[in-house]
Formats: sequence, structure tokens, C-alpha cells
Amino acid sequence: FLNQGRILSGVIMPLFYNDLGTAKRIFSENMAILGDLSQGAVRPNFLDSSWSITRDKIARSGDVTIADSARLMGPLIIARGARIGALARLGPNVVIGERAIIGEGAKLTNTVIMSDTVIGKDERLNCTIGLGSARVFVKPS
Repeated sequence: FLNQGRILSGVIMPLFYNDLGTAKRIFSENMAILGDLSQGAVRPNFLDSSWSITRDKIARSGDVTIADSARLMGPLIIARGARIGALARLGPNVVIGERAIIGEGAKLTNTVIMSDTVIGKDERLNCTIGLGSARVFVKPS
């Protein structure tokens, strides 16, 4: 499989590996990480010392830009280099990937935004994976 140059995706969890071959699996594993964050049970192992976690269960890298008028509700993860526009509303249950840009007035709930994705002004997403210009609705389990 790997010798053929094919991509292998997954999440490292204690004592087992979860295949992330489908949009539904990517979504559910990100929601599981947010659930752990929400319960205060685990500090996800990808959060290094540059990250902070608030009492409101918002985990963010030290180098994100968030407009003063943006509203954030945990559990929420905002990765390195992300930019959150004015009047954006994020959360609960949102993951923002590295270098993602969230436009002014966007509203995201129960959503995973992959790295380098741009979410437009006033865009509304719920139960969605955003990757580049694609938006994939994921029916919750």
C-alpha cells in the first residue's frame, strides 16, 4: 500500500489506529477530539507548548489572528496561522485547520475546516467538512 505511494490517513489513539478513509470518519474523529477537550479529560497530543486552552474549552495556537468582534464558543480548536474575521461566530464543536481563513460574519457549528481553506463572508456551515472550495455535509451519527 505505502510502496505504491498511496496516502494513508489516520488518528493516533492510545493502543489502536482509526482509518480516516471517509468524510464521515474524518468528521467523527474530530468531534471525538473536541469531546475529550470539552470534558477536560485529555490534552490532545498535537497541542505543543505554544497552544493555550481557555476555561471555555477553546484551544488555540499562539499565532492565530482573531478579530475583536468575533464570537467563539468551545469546544473549539484553532490551529497555527488561522485568521478569524470580524463578526464571525465559531462553535460549538468546530476545528479550524492551519492557515485557514474564516471570512467576516461567517457562522460555523459542528464543522471541520481543513488547512488552507477559505470560508467566505457570511458563509453558514453546520455538520460540514470544508476543504478548499469543497463543502461536504456529514449527517451526524
